[in-house]
Amino acid sequence: MRCTRCDYRLWNLSARTCPECGEPFRPSEYRFRPNSVKFCCPHCDQSYFGTSRDGLLMPAEFDCVQCGQHIHLDQMVLRPGDGVTEAQTEVTHNPWLRRKHIGIVKTFFKMIGRGMVDPINLMRATPVDSGNGQAWWYLIFMQLVAAGMLSLFCAVVGGFFALLVTQAGGPGGGGGAPLLPMIGFGSLWAFGLSISTIVLTLIWGAVAHLFLWMGAKPSHSIGRTYQALCYTSGPYILAAIPICGMYGLAMVGAVWWIVSATLGLRQAQQVTGGQATLATLAFPAIGIVLGFGGFLAMIAFSTNKAMTAPGPAGTFATTNLGGNAAQALVDYATDHQGRGPKHGLQLMQTDHLLFTTDYQLFTSESDPSLTVIGDYTLSTLESDPAALAATAQAQARKMPNNAVAHRVGDLVFTHHGVRLVDGDRNLWTVIVWPDPDFNDPPAGFEMIEIGLADGKSIQTSAQLFDQQLKAQNQIRRDYNLPPLPHPSKVTHDEPATSR
Repeated sequence: MRCTRCDYRLWNLSARTCPECGEPFRPSEYRFRPNSVKFCCPHCDQSYFGTSRDGLLMPAEFDCVQCGQHIHLDQMVLRPGDGVTEAQTEVTHNPWLRRKHIGIVKTFFKMIGRGMVDPINLMRATPVDSGNGQAWWYLIFMQLVAAGMLSLFCAVVGGFFALLVTQAGGPGGGGGAPLLPMIGFGSLWAFGLSISTIVLTLIWGAVAHLFLWMGAKPSHSIGRTYQALCYTSGPYILAAIPICGMYGLAMVGAVWWIVSATLGLRQAQQVTGGQATLATLAFPAIGIVLGFGGFLAMIAFSTNKAMTAPGPAGTFATTNLGGNAAQALVDYATDHQGRGPKHGLQLMQTDHLLFTTDYQLFTSESDPSLTVIGDYTLSTLESDPAALAATAQAQARKMPNNAVAHRVGDLVFTHHGVRLVDGDRNLWTVIVWPDPDFNDPPAGFEMIEIGLADGKSIQTSAQLFDQQLKAQNQIRRDYNLPPLPHPSKVTHDEPATSR
């Protein structure tokens, strides 16, 4: 039994926090081999053995036979049984839930293998309370990898044919240029396929759980159904293998996923094989036409968004810049004892949490090649690590101690003084607002993206922004934080400070 954050051994502890890193834990969150772990009364040290399927106490609370105190599983002091090693207490684990210790590459391939050949034990090793976010993140991560593989394949094949056409056209023929849109469309198609797969999985889980509910009594909520579908999606990676007969492989991967999902769902919800089969086949059987139509609609929507020209002058389309920057701030703080960066450039310097394009709105008139920070432009800094390190450190040293907000490109960082790891999620940490040095007052500015302290982002209309800013400053007053200025007043040369 080890800490999920730092891997510290948690045996023989009466406290419910890890002594190494302070992470809270509960024995009920772990799974053991039955009869391998002693659960000792915290009052008299009387021991009991975990006899449930998960190696936990049954029942979870009772009166101690020796001291008579009423005790609960989560109060117990845990020790391996006599003659039992720590390794012998462990059941198979879900690699995705331990990816920080295993490594993301090993985890990815382990999850694919487990999803293909061992979905029952994979779900048995997945705690019910491990969270749906982890399962969905695995599915999204796998789909991004698959889309990346297909995009690379499209680029390589497109470039190869472009070279052939150019050579066939002779010197100066320029025959390869028309193939560039084909490469871009291939990449767009790959990511459209991944997005549609995620959306269809959302619908698939809802339909599967509905059929379980009608034909049986599932043991857990719909979240457990989604865990089974997401964690057993490994076989679908076959759809990303770019060889002849790719569509056949995609079909094989889809069918394999359905079989794995059936086995995983049976274990996850403790239903019969027939009930699990009916639940997982229901959506593919009745929704194939709607699914194909939804896929085409998604591709059409993505293509339209990618090819639509910018709106009238002064109109800026919001992207996910705020969410990317907010999450980068949280990741930076997690690796720096809860402290955020003094200057936004440090996010580019630290493991490239952000890139130059993450600081600029797509439709903004801002130009990274002309945006000067220190002695360099923003685009130069990304290509020159030494200059980036020196500039980031210099800007951090120059940042006033009473700084409230500062600008990098089209991002206004407002995280100064905000707790980024466990703070109030309602506090703003970044505002996406076009650089006033390059953009006229955006009269047609429709939506504004705002990053939050939990790494997520929200959008608000330009008409409501001033009202939202006023409300935000009221929240900041509750935390003794100085009020935020209007982001249009924050420039690279003049960070906002408290008075």
